[in-house]
Amino acid sequence: MIQAVTAILLSTLCLSAMELSRDDLLRHALDSSETIVQIKKDQQSAVSIRKEYYAKVYPQIEGIVNYEHKLKSYNPYDFSFGAGGSSSISSMMDGGSVNDTILAGTLDQPLGSISKIDLTPKANTYAMGIKVTQAIFAQGKVVTGLKIADAYAQSLEQKCQAEQFKLAKEITVSWYGAILAEENLKIRQESVAIAEESHRLAVARFLAGKGTQIDTMNTRFAVQESKSAVRSAKKDRTLAIEKMLTTASVKTNPDDVTIAESLEPELFTLTEAEAYQQMIKQNRTITQLDDATELQELQTALTKSDFLPIIYAGGALMGISQFNDPEDFKLGGDHKVFIGMSLPLFSGGQRMQKVIQAGYAEEKLSAQKSDVKKLLTLGLSAQYEELAVAREEFDEAQEMVNLTEKARTISVKAFEVGQITLQDLTMSEQNARLAKLSQNAAVFKINSAITSIRELIGDESLLHDTTKRSKDATKI
Repeated sequence: MIQAVTAILLSTLCLSAMELSRDDLLRHALDSSETIVQIKKDQQSAVSIRKEYYAKVYPQIEGIVNYEHKLKSYNPYDFSFGAGGSSSISSMMDGGSVNDTILAGTLDQPLGSISKIDLTPKANTYAMGIKVTQAIFAQGKVVTGLKIADAYAQSLEQKCQAEQFKLAKEITVSWYGAILAEENLKIRQESVAIAEESHRLAVARFLAGKGTQIDTMNTRFAVQESKSAVRSAKKDRTLAIEKMLTTASVKTNPDDVTIAESLEPELFTLTEAEAYQQMIKQNRTITQLDDATELQELQTALTKSDFLPIIYAGGALMGISQFNDPEDFKLGGDHKVFIGMSLPLFSGGQRMQKVIQAGYAEEKLSAQKSDVKKLLTLGLSAQYEELAVAREEFDEAQEMVNLTEKARTISVKAFEVGQITLQDLTMSEQNARLAKLSQNAAVFKINSAITSIRELIGDESLLHDTTKRSKDATKI
């Protein structure tokens, strides 16, 4: 959707230059980043996981329908005695004593009546009903599962913020690079104007007999050299803006983009010791590993809960029918309640091995966290060293700018009274421009180092307010 709107807007506005701020680019980049989109999908999945665990609190209701047909069945209630199927005890005891005969006759009557009852199991059995099972104690998995879902969601949030900080740093550095290229191009263009004016004066002096042909040749060479520098500066500007737009996922012609801001050194007074303490607390990579450690500890607790019993209760409302002929089908009620416990006793050591594996995972995360802290600390020290060197270069460049400006002013007056040549004056003008180029390079190094430090310490100011838009923000 964003890309479609971007394409439509760019097709209608491509003829007008766009003046965009860093926050405009960052806002668009955050909306367009595929990595962030995937993380947000994972966050939605985490919400679903929490709901899944919470659903285990509720009773499980099942509908049951079952049909069974016996091809052959055993009848434990067959009262036939002896060979030939005689059911008379008297006949079985024929030839015995008088007392045995009397006892046999006494038992013949009740057994005879029982034998007339058909206790043969029916061939067909049909059952249907509803069964409700409620977990009373589910090994603590519900509570632990909810904690796992919350820890997972928090870990994803830290991951999302880490990606946002990374993207903000890349866009900010490329933004400063584009401003640097823009300002350097202006300086080079000014150099062309100065060289052309010097050449015009050299030609005029030569025609008036006050100059030499070598002066015109030297100034002509200076013009060509400055024009070549402009072409190189234009190429650098195009590449810098292309990098900035690509990082921000903006598709437009670099020539349609203008940058109105100037390159100024950022104010940053945080010491390295203070930055280190803030980095340990707020760096999104470290906080993400903290959440991952908590998540793994919960996973270990969930694994250990497999040793605990499961206690449950419930009930069933069933209808059962046993019949041989479909015409004899008739449901009879079979209602019951139950309570039970399942206690794991032996599984070949599987549960214990899972606990051991979870412990190894915790140790691995702890070692990984320690390594990351060391690398981040080295990175922070390197950026502070880079910042210190860049500030020294800036001070030197600033002094050079001041000196060359004074030298240029003096050179103009000296040239007017004939104390120096036109070439000397041109050289003085060009030196002032070169000093400004050195100053711009130092400012870029300062701001880039500060931007990297802000990312390392998790400084929220790096993200700024991405809800504010410039007048041309709707063009991307």
